[in-house]
Amino acid sequence: METKNYKYVGKPLPAYCPIKTERTLEAARDGVAFPHRWGLVVGEKTDKHGLASYLIADKDKTGKTILEQMLEDDLLFENKRNILREVSDGGYEELRLTEYYLPFISEDATYQLPTVDEYIDCAVNVKTDALIEIRMVADDGDLERYLHIPVKTSWPSVSFMDVLGDLEDDIRDMAKNGANGFSYSRENDYPAWNAAFFDKLGRGTELEFESLHELLRTIVSIRLVKVDNRIVEKDGTEAHT
Repeated sequence: METKNYKYVGKPLPAYCPIKTERTLEAARDGVAFPHRWGLVVGEKTDKHGLASYLIADKDKTGKTILEQMLEDDLLFENKRNILREVSDGGYEELRLTEYYLPFISEDATYQLPTVDEYIDCAVNVKTDALIEIRMVADDGDLERYLHIPVKTSWPSVSFMDVLGDLEDDIRDMAKNGANGFSYSRENDYPAWNAAFFDKLGRGTELEFESLHELLRTIVSIRLVKVDNRIVEKDGTEAHT
């Protein structure tokens, strides 16, 4: 099963905080996408029920909890949302929920990288390893996802625009093959293009689009975030440009 490693990117954690700064997420099935950003939720607060810790170390703890200390030390981020939560009598209650979380990023996250200034070289004696980052946004900016397109070239080479020209076909193939969090279905002559998007805590939601064109309209940026051009000498050795 596919996994992805994440590292903590918040303020330094004090000794009293029982949180590992490296985590591994495991995919529930093949072909899923992973979020760039992920939030480890350690507690919550509602007007009706007050503050509640999710930390095992806080269970049955007397006095100040670790969650309360972390809040005092300003270590936690907040995410507020409205929820319906099931209650013991079988009904539901509407709550305004504040989630307290610690921020993590994936090992291959690229959104913090600068856009490179070097282009993909097309010279006959140059090999290139490049990476294109595509950011897609939905639900008025509340949901996003990233897609990486690796480019490995030797002669004949390709350009950045060559890759963009094939992007629609590439995403179509991913959807037809159920890869990278994309999928395609057709029922009663009704096509559905599906894609996994994530909120700022890394929780996934599968969105459905009526057409591939509608899905492609969620793209808001396309960047070159890595270019490694290497000159191939006559003896076969490689040197960075």
